[in-house]
Amino acid sequence: MPGGPITDCSDIWRSANPGATTCPNDISNLLAHNAFAQFVIGNLPTPSNPGPNATFDRADGGYQTDGTNGTYARGVYNIDNRYNVRIDHVFNNSNQIYVRFTSIPVSALRYFATDVNNPLNQTPTDAAHTYDVAIGYTRVLTNTLVSNFHYSWLRVNQPRKAPPSSTNADYAAKYGLTPAVVGYGLPSLGNFAQNGYSYTPQIGVGNSQINIDQNFIVGDDITWTWHRHQFQFGGDMRWYQSNQYDLSGLTGGKYSFAAGETGNGTTNSGSTLASFIQGTITSFTNTPISVPGYYRWRYYAGYFQDDWRALPSLTINIGVRYEVETPRMEKNNNQAFMNPSYQGTVNSMASQGAFCFSGACGTGQSLWPTNHWGLEPRVGISWAPTRKSTIRASYTIGRPPLSGQENIPDPNLNVGASSVGGVNGGTTPGWIVNYITNPIPANSLKSAYTALNGQRGPFNFSTGISPVFVDQSNAVPYVQTWDSRCSTSHWRARSCRSATRA
Repeated sequence: MPGGPITDCSDIWRSANPGATTCPNDISNLLAHNAFAQFVIGNLPTPSNPGPNATFDRADGGYQTDGTNGTYARGVYNIDNRYNVRIDHVFNNSNQIYVRFTSIPVSALRYFATDVNNPLNQTPTDAAHTYDVAIGYTRVLTNTLVSNFHYSWLRVNQPRKAPPSSTNADYAAKYGLTPAVVGYGLPSLGNFAQNGYSYTPQIGVGNSQINIDQNFIVGDDITWTWHRHQFQFGGDMRWYQSNQYDLSGLTGGKYSFAAGETGNGTTNSGSTLASFIQGTITSFTNTPISVPGYYRWRYYAGYFQDDWRALPSLTINIGVRYEVETPRMEKNNNQAFMNPSYQGTVNSMASQGAFCFSGACGTGQSLWPTNHWGLEPRVGISWAPTRKSTIRASYTIGRPPLSGQENIPDPNLNVGASSVGGVNGGTTPGWIVNYITNPIPANSLKSAYTALNGQRGPFNFSTGISPVFVDQSNAVPYVQTWDSRCSTSHWRARSCRSATRA
């Protein structure tokens, strides 16, 4: 690039190059013809226009010896107006009920280096709207039989969206870039890091999403006292839902720019900011069609327990719990994984392994088969050899919960069917993609999910989707716990304990 006025260079550079008459690598002419770059740079903190949350060390923006040239502030405006209401009512000596409602609406408008009203504000606006309803009903059936029914519903809506300052226009369409799928927003431009230095602010938000989780739990616990036994038994059913919406590519997509595009071929040459001003796109992705994930889990359990007072000084506890948990399912079977054991053909030749959606290739609706052997026995004793001493011991087997595992869109179906960048994806095929001279044609990007044409597998290749491997074993880890303890109040109080988990 031709040199520009020597005044464009910093004092530090001019001091190191006293004989120079021009400032090298001047891109002012390119900037003068790039309205989008003018808009972006005009809203970034600069020494002449730092804004309320940035301070520069030097008026010319030059760097200190440690590579820094300023400081910035970041913060959040948080609103939290939660409340809780509980009502208890006793009908009579045998029946009572409680109802509780909790609301926790939290919102956070954040800022990072720029003002919250700046359209380039890089920090998303987070919120969490939580609602919880719990009902408990206790009924005394007889003097020895009591029922405790419980129900709860929990809903958490967690949106992470682009800040309001960037949603009042479709900035990509306004300046000739690929329009936003939703008709508004600022594309994500990444970080304009100079070789050898780091430019802190990101441009645009690239991680917008909405997660809506709901839990439904219902169960009943029965207690029955009979002679020297106290029996406890009951059941528990839980339904878990997680609806996930990937919004990251809907507001204009995500661009990246590389310093090498404006370099001279040597190490650490070029500038990402210069490449952006020049318009050369290294890569671009967006979400042509949003494919939400409606994930589901189920949990069913029943238990029986007996506390038997075998002797006045000896109590034996024996119990067993049986539970079944389903691995993750998707409402529309829109989850897929690599099945390495699938036998098929490719070009009339035998092959092994394929990419399949749930319900295809002989697979079930869940990510892996359900384990139906959820037995959890437990036994314990409590013995008081004297009035002032007690010895307790127990053994249990437990399984860790599966509900909620793989709680991410995996694989992500909100991607394009082809890559854009370099010489791929521009209006003129085979030419370097440039949002000024060779832009990405509007409506040219096809969804990777749509490109499958409704097929569910087996696939021996994928169009933009990155398949994952999911082990099809239904084995569930379990934990064995041995516990023993003793206590005495002779003389001074003493205690001992030994516990082992495996």
